[in-house]
Amino acid sequence: MDRPTILTEYAHALGLATDRIQEEWEIIQTSECLVGGAIWHFMDQGILRRSEPGIRQDETTRYVWLDGLTYYDTSGVDGADGLVYADRRPQTDFWLTRKVYAPVQIRESVIEVTAQTTAVTVTLENRHDFVSLVGKTLRWSLQRNGQAVNDGVVALHALSHEKEQVLIPVAWPQQDPRDVWLLALDVCDEAGASISDRHVRLRTRDSDLAGWVQTLPTTEEWRVSETASLIEVSSLAMEVTVDRQTGQLRVRDAEGRAVIEGIDPRTARQLTMAEARNAKSRIVDDALPEPNRGPPGRDRAPSRRHSP
Repeated sequence: MDRPTILTEYAHALGLATDRIQEEWEIIQTSECLVGGAIWHFMDQGILRRSEPGIRQDETTRYVWLDGLTYYDTSGVDGADGLVYADRRPQTDFWLTRKVYAPVQIRESVIEVTAQTTAVTVTLENRHDFVSLVGKTLRWSLQRNGQAVNDGVVALHALSHEKEQVLIPVAWPQQDPRDVWLLALDVCDEAGASISDRHVRLRTRDSDLAGWVQTLPTTEEWRVSETASLIEVSSLAMEVTVDRQTGQLRVRDAEGRAVIEGIDPRTARQLTMAEARNAKSRIVDDALPEPNRGPPGRDRAPSRRHSP
């Protein structure tokens, strides 16, 4: 392509997942000819309906319920492709899009530090076309285990389409290797409103986040221990072992006989609406049945629950 191009639909906000918006937006940002694009689309298309006998609390639904009897009918997944709900309340992907579209980007996500580190550098990228960062500020807070131990404000100066490196002093109090250190960053405009924010992990080389095991109470009944390869919880009656490499779980009785052997870990989530729509298996058909549509006030409640 050798002409300026705007993509009419580069991402689809079906359900609560807006495709690979961050990766795709970075491609647009670095391209000489791509000048922008549109997401389909801003809001869900839903009709407010009342349903009897109401939602079943033990099942899931593809609809958004305001209460036990009232929901937004989006005709299955056909109208559930907005960044905000039908009543204009932001969805999860609204906030993700706001983060990706922020005109000031904080580049670091993790910074390696040591006990001798006295300052860290963060990089800000000004993506405004014509506006500098003069008058805007970076507010920072050094946090240990979620509690602020130091903070400050730095004036910004980067011109449009330029990067700026900001030096932030870090005064380390007495450290515990099990501590979690974060640098909370917030870029604000002249009125103090947030433009972009991020939590940057400060990772120390001598951190010991697994050391919490040693703080657990040890009694004659239960003992917790770990090695580089195993985590073990034992008592006089049984022993439970988890392999750190494979995740396999083993349970043995007091005589050492296997009660449970070789359970593999399994993590899962519900399919997103986009995944369910594109899948062809019977499993998906069973998981997302078509609702029994009827006149308002008499239609059967969709039998599955969806968290807004």
